[in-house]
Amino acid sequence: MKTTNSIAPPGLADYHRALDLVARNRHQEAVIPLRRCLAEEPNFIDARFLLARIHRRQGRRHDAFEALGEILTAIANDGEALAEAAEIALFAGAEREALRLSEAAVKRAPRLDAARSLAVLLAFVLKGAPAAHRAVKRHLRERPTWGQGYSYLGFLEETLGRFPAAEEAYQSAVEIDPTDSVTLEHLKRLWRGELLEECVLAKAYSDLFVHEARELAAAGLPVKGLEAVEEWFGRFPGRIELLEILVEACLARGHSRKALGLIRRVPKERM
Repeated sequence: MKTTNSIAPPGLADYHRALDLVARNRHQEAVIPLRRCLAEEPNFIDARFLLARIHRRQGRRHDAFEALGEILTAIANDGEALAEAAEIALFAGAEREALRLSEAAVKRAPRLDAARSLAVLLAFVLKGAPAAHRAVKRHLRERPTWGQGYSYLGFLEETLGRFPAAEEAYQSAVEIDPTDSVTLEHLKRLWRGELLEECVLAKAYSDLFVHEARELAAAGLPVKGLEAVEEWFGRFPGRIELLEILVEACLARGHSRKALGLIRRVPKERM
């Protein structure tokens, strides 16, 4: 792996210049010295991740993932880098690559529970409940103290009609994390004989996109970010939070007709 000590002086100077610009919230300007740096040292991992983060902040999802393309092999032993790359791949629409990277991340860094969650959610979205069930069971064997994993297992057991196993999984989750009030409520619901009203894993998956949309909104929702959020709202029309972000951005830009058009796309029962 390249380190700052092994970078040629021209590349290193441009990298630090880019860091300074980012610190002053001048992200677009930082792209120029970063590109010069990478022209000198194409495998400079820190510079590639910085460029990817800038693109991600600007909503340029595909550019962010492409910025990492040449170094994915070089970070094969860095769990945290793999986990970040998995997130970048996810929002670029490369879900299968995101699954591969998140699985690789937890092999290198077993305590990266966010990467485990992403791996299970992607297994569910891409392959269905039985595959996600196998995945979460495997992850729990690798990390038996992963409370969220038992919560996911409970939802999957319910989905597959295995209610005693679901109860056991929920109880394990609450024993590991007594503050997990959401899982506790699901356990109580199961005791009352009530069925799940929504697909919990599907919601958890869409939560990732809502969170990313909020990050983009906090950055001023650049044009590419607006396009990304609009695409995600088309994919998750039940997430009114995405609509709110879009409408606020359109109104701030003086695009009231587009804002009204977005609102009209939502079924009345969801308003």
